[in-house]
Amino acid sequence: MRSKEDPKRSVPAKIVRLDKADPRLIYALLVEFIAARPNGFYTLVQDRLPVDNMVWWDFFLANEDHLIDISNGVNGMEAHLYSVPDGFDPERFLLASTSRHRERVNKRADSYERHEVFVNHYRSYRESLEWLRDEVAPLDLTIPVVRGVFLSKAEAEAEIAEIDRFRETALRFHVLAKALLTNAAFMCEALVSTILRIRSLPPLKVDPEKLLFPVLRSSFTRKLEVLHAYTIAFPSPIDMSHEAVRKAQRLMDTRNKYVHSELSDHVRLPDVYFDDFYPLYGGGIHSQLGAYAQRAYLTPSKDEVLGAIATAFEFDAFIRASIRPQLLEEIEMQLDQPQLSYNTRKRVYSMVFPMTPFQVHITPGTKEEADAEAEAAGHDDDEATG
Repeated sequence: MRSKEDPKRSVPAKIVRLDKADPRLIYALLVEFIAARPNGFYTLVQDRLPVDNMVWWDFFLANEDHLIDISNGVNGMEAHLYSVPDGFDPERFLLASTSRHRERVNKRADSYERHEVFVNHYRSYRESLEWLRDEVAPLDLTIPVVRGVFLSKAEAEAEIAEIDRFRETALRFHVLAKALLTNAAFMCEALVSTILRIRSLPPLKVDPEKLLFPVLRSSFTRKLEVLHAYTIAFPSPIDMSHEAVRKAQRLMDTRNKYVHSELSDHVRLPDVYFDDFYPLYGGGIHSQLGAYAQRAYLTPSKDEVLGAIATAFEFDAFIRASIRPQLLEEIEMQLDQPQLSYNTRKRVYSMVFPMTPFQVHITPGTKEEADAEAEAAGHDDDEATG
């Protein structure tokens, strides 16, 4: 079928986005009235699974000399209009048809597999941790040294600028360091929770609210203790005495102190003394401005948060090494998904989204370019024939 506007090219005369339409309902409508399965050209030439393609499914709608292709894919739902009556609005037509046949369409739509979708917090925490590590590691937290009271104007300005730089760097570190420490702990816990969720024994999935969710809501140590018994992923119980586990538990304790208590030892600074109103602190090589920034922003310390990163990745490696070798590749593939989805009919976890989302942009050529293309192709055919 060739478009009226350009009879030399098999391209749609117009492409209309269907932003108001629900893909599930439109698909059900088309299955009910057009074809039992997608029958469009893009579906015909698909490679691998539909979700691996630019267009996931499409249907041809034809009536006498009119032709429309309804598609859904990475760019959303679209109507490719090859030949339609003047003023035809494909989205209005589809929405009206869905409404008119709502009982039949809804019954069909409700028959499809439902997948519950969850954020994969493990992956997001891990990516956040890697980004935070790269931001924190190069920060220079050296406290400026006081060079004296009697300075030239240039020296005084340089000293003030150095103190200002340190304060800004220390404040940036403080924000990132707390995020890093908590993300390191959350990554460890999310790893255990995610494996419990995706590899739980089948009986636990029959009534997850009563059987599985209480475990997922339990403490980090409790989840580790039941990881072997509640899943099929591990050949033996987790070694709770392993150094990687013990360090991860200490990391959890530190995280909990920062999150839940302002009276814990982690907020304690050195004591100071007074004689009546006379302060007996100060001295040393750092100015009061530098000392203030140190007190306010360098807890937790850089060594502590970089150690938290090391702990998180050591724990991650230990858990992966404990998984049954024959299941490791599949579990790692699931752990690497941005989202996790649960097939409520088959009671299995699935991967419903492409791992690498992408968008497609096509720049249409002009009629003159199309004519030149067609003419060049004609010359090539003549030469081949000769």
